[in-house]
Amino acid sequence: MDYNGPRGIKKVERLLAEHDHANVTVAYKQNRAVLFDSHLFHVSGAGLPGFKPGLKNRRINLTFLFGMKGEKCRTARGDR
Repeated sequence: MDYNGPRGIKKVERLLAEHDHANVTVAYKQNRAVLFDSHLFHVSGAGLPGFKPGLKNRRINLTFLFGMKGEKCRTARGDR
C-alpha cells in the first residue's frame, strides 16, 4: 500500500529513478487490446481521448489473473 494510490507517486518516482527503466507509451487506437504484466508499474495516460457519453461508449478494462505469486505460494509448491 506504500506505493499504491496518490500518496505513493513520489515513492514510485524515486524507486524508478534508482533503477534502469524504460517508459512505454501505447498510443490510443480504436478497438485495440493492450496486454501487459500488471506486476509492472502502469498508469493510464492523462491525455486519453474523450468518449461519447453513455454506457455503450465507455472504455472497458478486463483483468485476468493467472499463475501463483508470492513467497507463500512458491513455498507451498516446493519451489525453493
